[in-house]
Amino acid sequence: MGSLLQQFKKSKSRDRGASLVEFAFIAPMLILLLLGIIEFGYFLAEFNDVRHGAREAARVAAVNAGDNAFLRAEVCDAMDLTTTVSVKFTDSASGNIGDTGEVLVQASPSSRVSP
Repeated sequence: MGSLLQQFKKSKSRDRGASLVEFAFIAPMLILLLLGIIEFGYFLAEFNDVRHGAREAARVAAVNAGDNAFLRAEVCDAMDLTTTVSVKFTDSASGNIGDTGEVLVQASPSSRVSP
């Protein structure tokens, strides 16, 4: 009976080493996958921030609340971006009700992971 117990203990210790080697092979891929998910979430948040800024710019332009400088200040206050933002507003400039205009908000977020 004692030899059976000793044999079981030996096989269990060998399996523990195999598990460690398997984990060493898989761990870098799991870490890379986790970092990729985090990076994707960061870019998605930046994308949503730019969309929110564009909606805010369209709202401010629709109520004719001011000129380009005011429009840019309102849009930049509405966004939480840490990158450079470009806001451009063009309208028909006739001043009539129902005129159309265009608001362009551009931002180029960079990765938080530096090479």
